[in-house]
Amino acid sequence: MICLAGSITGASLLCAADVLNTPEDGGPGVYGGGKVAKPFIPQANAKEFPIGQTARIVTIGGGVRGFGLLAEFPEGGPRRILVSRQTTISAQEPYIPAALARVFDPAGNLVAVEDFSTQGSGMETRALQVPEGAAGIWRISFSGGRQGDLVELRLPPTDAWGVRGEMALGVSPTTPRPGYLWVPPSSRKLFLGVEAGVPAGIALESRDGKLLGQAETLGSGQRKGSILLDPAPANQVVKVVLPQTFEGAIDFEGAPGLLCPTPEAAERLQGGTVDSHGVRVAGPLQARARDWMIAAAPTLDRDPHLNWPAEVPADLASPSVEVLPFGKYGGLNGVISLMRAQNENLDPAKPYFGIPAPTGLPTDGTETESWMNFLPFPGRFLSLYDSASFAALHAFPGKLNPAFHDSQILKRAIMAAFFHLTALQGDDLIRDGRMITLPYPLTHTFFIYDGLAQAYLSIKDALPADAGEIWRQGLMAIADKAADHQAYESNQWAHVLKAHLETYLATGEKRFLSYFERGMRAYLGGAYGPNSKFGQHPAGYFLEEYGPDGNYDRLNLYSLVACYNHYKGMPGRDETLTQAMKQGIEKNLRFKSFFWLPQPDGSLHSPTALNCRTSAMFCLSGYPGEFIARGDFPLGASRYYLDKEPAEGIGAAGITSFVANTPDWIARTIRQGVAWGGAEFEGGGQWLPALAQAYGSGVIAEPEALPFTQKDKTWQLPGLLAWNRGGIYGLTFYDVVGAQRKLVGHFGGGPTVLWTPATGAFLSSMQPVPNAEAGHLPASAKEIAKPEQLTYSCVFGKSDKGVFFASGSDRSNLRESPDGRQYSIVSRAGAPMLAAFTWEYAFVENGLDLSVAAKTLTAPQECFVNLPILTSLATAKVTLENPHRLVFATDRGSVAIEWPEAAAGRIEDSISPSVKRLVVPITPGGESMTFRIRVSIPVDPS
Repeated sequence: MICLAGSITGASLLCAADVLNTPEDGGPGVYGGGKVAKPFIPQANAKEFPIGQTARIVTIGGGVRGFGLLAEFPEGGPRRILVSRQTTISAQEPYIPAALARVFDPAGNLVAVEDFSTQGSGMETRALQVPEGAAGIWRISFSGGRQGDLVELRLPPTDAWGVRGEMALGVSPTTPRPGYLWVPPSSRKLFLGVEAGVPAGIALESRDGKLLGQAETLGSGQRKGSILLDPAPANQVVKVVLPQTFEGAIDFEGAPGLLCPTPEAAERLQGGTVDSHGVRVAGPLQARARDWMIAAAPTLDRDPHLNWPAEVPADLASPSVEVLPFGKYGGLNGVISLMRAQNENLDPAKPYFGIPAPTGLPTDGTETESWMNFLPFPGRFLSLYDSASFAALHAFPGKLNPAFHDSQILKRAIMAAFFHLTALQGDDLIRDGRMITLPYPLTHTFFIYDGLAQAYLSIKDALPADAGEIWRQGLMAIADKAADHQAYESNQWAHVLKAHLETYLATGEKRFLSYFERGMRAYLGGAYGPNSKFGQHPAGYFLEEYGPDGNYDRLNLYSLVACYNHYKGMPGRDETLTQAMKQGIEKNLRFKSFFWLPQPDGSLHSPTALNCRTSAMFCLSGYPGEFIARGDFPLGASRYYLDKEPAEGIGAAGITSFVANTPDWIARTIRQGVAWGGAEFEGGGQWLPALAQAYGSGVIAEPEALPFTQKDKTWQLPGLLAWNRGGIYGLTFYDVVGAQRKLVGHFGGGPTVLWTPATGAFLSSMQPVPNAEAGHLPASAKEIAKPEQLTYSCVFGKSDKGVFFASGSDRSNLRESPDGRQYSIVSRAGAPMLAAFTWEYAFVENGLDLSVAAKTLTAPQECFVNLPILTSLATAKVTLENPHRLVFATDRGSVAIEWPEAAAGRIEDSISPSVKRLVVPITPGGESMTFRIRVSIPVDPS
């Protein structure tokens, strides 16, 4: 690297990234200082490097930002390239954004890289030394940086060059005006989006000047303006007209957005695309991946089979490891199904060539728009982990694994991975978000990148040399472009961080380790604060749509523990970060341990009303984060031992075999898995490497006592109060402390769950969904408008004007008595009912006194306390003995709830079949009404 003298002088201010739904969606780069500038390069350098393009960094959804040049050079290549950057570090920046200059040769290989991430405020010019290379089209990309940075790329002389946004181009005085853009023959639509600046005067014309479309100024929404040509002027050069005064930002969809200074250059460069067997792909690496796939496809077995074991050997050395690939999500019992599904997509002319069934997308010939038309798949789950599933089974050395080192399985892993490399955009983006709709080009990059990195790490040493190099180059390109991509929720960010670490482990390139370490510090350290969608809350859960979530918390923990298990023994690790990861895992396990509640029938239960994205319980066993933590974390071991072996069959182990925790249960699961064969389920197996690493050590920590077993205790975390006193275990999750918005979860201070050993959970606040499915919350659950939706503890009624109201959406505060025996939680509600609601908890012998008060500013027409009685337990009986006494009974004991005779209570149905509503009227003048909750356990006659 050579630093050159120079200066950059101030110019106009680029507006903030207002194309984003929320600033966090732009990642750390959106918090730039906002100062932009004009470059000044000494005349001698301008003579040596006459091709110069400057662009402002403009951030769109997913933190996508950058720009690049394509240029044709003779044999030898450019040899030296200048990159200048001016940046201003903002005090609001959550962590250092990545900033990277890269050079790719005509084969698509990375040949030079310069990391600008740690550059201080001001201007730097660096020279990139480029190894001698072949004649052809070279690519220079600058990715990342801060919003408003000004970057200049300077090249040696060439007659054919073009500039493009990667994806939004911050237009500058050097941008070609007009610019010429080549539209591929396969294009169906051509879209130009104006992401910043005034759209007036922007137009698309034919090469000879005929108007094709003029920018429409959009009156609302995030985008400033747009042009859509449908159909696209395929196989033509289009003139892009930008007014001389325009200094905003534009991007393209439906064709590579390469703007060339002449139509001849546009025709010669053809947007950087390459023809591969009749299909135009976005670049040379994409063509190499597709060429490999087409050569390999005829060698795949059309009638897939494996040498399946006939019986289970009696001398298995590690049954707890051997069991892992079995079950619905283990992979082995779905591998034949996955192979057959892949065989359905081996036509190279189809967009799904190489992958198993494309979830949610048509395969009947109606898929007229796809990456083959430079239009990404519209945000569907498309082969996220198929390559990782094949790779995991290929690498798993179990005695009962017929896929271990199988050549067909290896080819199929490569095929599924190379589908994504073939479809890769020219700037290394995995596209599945339609820019025509919103300036959010990425949807499931976090899953797909994670799957590609994990798969490559699993099988890199077994790959053929040519396939291995293609995969390595593709993976590095994706990783660099996604260096600080966080996607849109915590779990998605965690998947990207896991992928960065696995990419480092697979390639040894230290910049990927830096992406991981910078991001992980921010993720665990609350870089965005608690009023956020990103990172770990001080209470221990991971923020999903600004609050906790029973489902996505598992995805976060899984990625974090998988990273920790890799990182903790890695040479050169940062010990401070290692400890931070360990503490983050401990905090999360601590929080979730309050929600792991066994029921009398052997099942587990958690309340779900606090969830902000799904109706899934914290106690479920999906993503195995708690389970792969069992070696180092006592609470992980506690969760591992919490599932009960079924009396018959294999129970939950048929879905997630890693829950089997006794020798007999493990043995039964292995026998069932062998009997099922390879086509019982479809796919699975992406968790296998992390499970094998964790379970393979054979180490299980000494389990820690869970809260529901510890008598006469009270616990507090930010926003949570839990206790085990008077024979009742209970908790109230009363707020997301630090939140500054209305959340989807329901809090407010009422009891979240009440539980006894004899009855299990008898009161449980649940999300208002009409079934027990643990899916995403429907729109109906997010807007509470009628009493039957009140499947959680709250106060509700009708305001003085007859408008329905319910508590549970407002900020709450906790007060504690000096002796620690009494707690009160107050929330204050706004329109339509200005009120203060107080829930008071007094611990008494053999029970709990729960007092509720409502103090309203105006007299409501009606006001009630709503308590959710859980009825999902088959052996439980709920009886309203009279209008002021309810009994919840099982054959092992009962709980009675009593309230004043003046308030006639009733049982009402709810939208959920598992929740009945105890509804009791309350006066709104601030007087407390007390519910006396008492436990009764029958004496054993023996």
